[in-house]
Amino acid sequence: MSCQISGSAKFLEVCFDDKHATYSFGKAGQVPELTLQTTLAALDYRPWNATGTAIVEEVVFYNKNYAYAVRVGYERPWGEELYEDVPHRNFGGVSAWRGDKIILDMDCDRASVEFTWDVLLFEAKEALGLTWDDRALKWVALPD
Repeated sequence: MSCQISGSAKFLEVCFDDKHATYSFGKAGQVPELTLQTTLAALDYRPWNATGTAIVEEVVFYNKNYAYAVRVGYERPWGEELYEDVPHRNFGGVSAWRGDKIILDMDCDRASVEFTWDVLLFEAKEALGLTWDDRALKWVALPD
């Protein structure tokens, strides 16, 4: 996912491959101000819970005493509504935490959000031998 922060020249991007996930934040076309990378196994990823009219997922990256929670989603068509009836269905943002205190919360400019929901990240976590425990709301290792 990627987006421009509302009212700002800053962009955020989250991407992953079969081993790592990366968070980047900064001005477009410049070296990012902040880049964090973690293994997929360690990635704090909260998949969509399959309820509601919006698909929402979150990944959290950690850096010392800080956590950067990136949320992304899109509003699904409802009833007779067509996808084209509502422009800019995608949404997202990032919140930064220091300990248990939120220190910033920024929303994406909805028109700039690039996000296509799929199961690739979920399947990548499963390929590592992990399964999502929807009661505990965390990834757990499958027993041998």
